[in-house]
This record gives sequence, C-alpha cells and structure tokens, in this order.
Amino acid sequence: TVAQYKGLRGLQRVYDMVLELGKGERVLGFEGGRSSEKKMAVLPQGYSREWQDAAKRKGIILEVIVSETLLDVIGKASAELLRAANGRASITYVLPDEAMDFHSDILVFGRHVAIITPSLLTAVVITDSSTSAAFRQLMNVACMMGKKVDLNAFIAQTLRGLENKSA
Repeated sequence: TVAQYKGLRGLQRVYDMVLELGKGERVLGFEGGRSSEKKMAVLPQGYSREWQDAAKRKGIILEVIVSETLLDVIGKASAELLRAANGRASITYVLPDEAMDFHSDILVFGRHVAIITPSLLTAVVITDSSTSAAFRQLMNVACMMGKKVDLNAFIAQTLRGLENKSA
C-alpha cells in the first residue's frame, strides 16, 4: 500500500509509526542535507524532545546516513533538544553534502518505507516487504561509502560547549 500524509500532524503521525516498533528494533534512514534544518524549524521542539525520549526508552536503534550539514545543524540546536537526543541508540554514517543534497528523509522500518519532506509538510509511506528490502540494501551500500561517526559523542561535546557558554 501507499499512503500520503500532509501537514504537521501528518508528519508527526509518520514519525510516530517508528515508535510502534518493538524494543531494540532498527530504523535505517537517509537524512537529506536540506531536510535537517527544515525539520527542526517545522516540528515543535516539545514534540521532537518527546519523540527522542520515547525512542530512547524503547531502545529503538537509529542507523542513519547523514550529510556533513547535520553536524552544523546540531551546533544550532537548543540544549534541551540535545539532551533529549544524547544517549540515543544510534549508528551514524556521514557522506559529503553533495551526495546528500536533497530535501527529504527516507526511513525504513519494519515493512515500511517513509519518504518525509518537511519543507512540503508531506510524507509518503509505502508498506511492502520487497520495497523495504530494496531500500535496506541501498542503505547498506551507502553505509559502506560513509564515514562512521559517534553522534552521541558529538552531541555531548556540543552540549558541553553550550553549557560552558551559559555558565
């Protein structure tokens, strides 16, 4: 099946689908370089914080391929949001900005493939095992090309820098 979700509530519904996964399940994702900042602007900070907390509690593992731009976006995030994201079970690979120069996030979880475009407040969810398997394989190839980074260490370092500035 293919379903389209629109508006802020539609985006939140798609992100909430991820939270329906069981403990320790994995979400694979591409985070487009142009979606990171827009996502932070569009999604309410309270929602993002609660989502991060729920993902941590459930032990959902996020294995994502991101652009170098995400590291700059993290530097602009609030201390509150950084605290919520810190310690989340994650595996992160960084690719050059030019390889990730698109406006969408692609998440693969369970039998679902979600293509989320925050700038358009639109998401499309495909529920099909074959499509999900194809995207998983594509993401595995991208992981091999990326540089693995410890995103939690980067978030913790950024958070320490923010706290030192405010002290």
